[in-house]
Amino acid sequence: MHIQTKFLVYYILIFIGSILGIVFFRTKRNLQSLFILLPISLSTELFVEYLIFKSKNFYPVYHVYEVVDCFFFCLLFQKNKQQSGLGNLPAFAFLIFLVLISIIYVFNPDISQYPSLQYSTESFLLIVLSLKFLWSIEPQNGHSIVNTGMFWIATGLILFHSGIFIINGSYNFLKELSSPNALILKDWINMAFNYILYTFFIVGILCQKSSKI
Repeated sequence: MHIQTKFLVYYILIFIGSILGIVFFRTKRNLQSLFILLPISLSTELFVEYLIFKSKNFYPVYHVYEVVDCFFFCLLFQKNKQQSGLGNLPAFAFLIFLVLISIIYVFNPDISQYPSLQYSTESFLLIVLSLKFLWSIEPQNGHSIVNTGMFWIATGLILFHSGIFIINGSYNFLKELSSPNALILKDWINMAFNYILYTFFIVGILCQKSSKI
């Protein structure tokens, strides 16, 4: 099974984040949700690679993963709500997400296609949570907010989801117009923003070492 270089770099970044999560799991408890999600993300992507290799439809996997992904990020913000005064907004956001995607599945129950609207819904909610977090976060114990792991994680989420919002939302439409070009365009855009996302995650995990927040 051949893995392209651009995907290999992506997997290496997730792997590094997963290893850091294992190392710091007990000492950085406010990031534990991220530490659990990272190996799930890596396992999901490798399973998708396997399905592609076997020429099988891999889109149903993403229908499951996007719910798991949204859950753990909302849980991450919920665990860090004291830093920013988010309150129970993350929990409320996840409930809204479940309601909205349930409505989407009522009108379009086909899981053989990429979950474009579902991912766009998650992107919008995570952008809102991240912006609210960054707007409200305050320095603690004499540390600048840039020395706070969640600052980098929230910033990475904003950049990533802002970047992929349009391409993910319009993917199935583009695929109908020109399947090969749509897939290539989505891959390159997603890869670029995935590099940014997981680099920010790694910085955030390492940065958290010098902060008690």
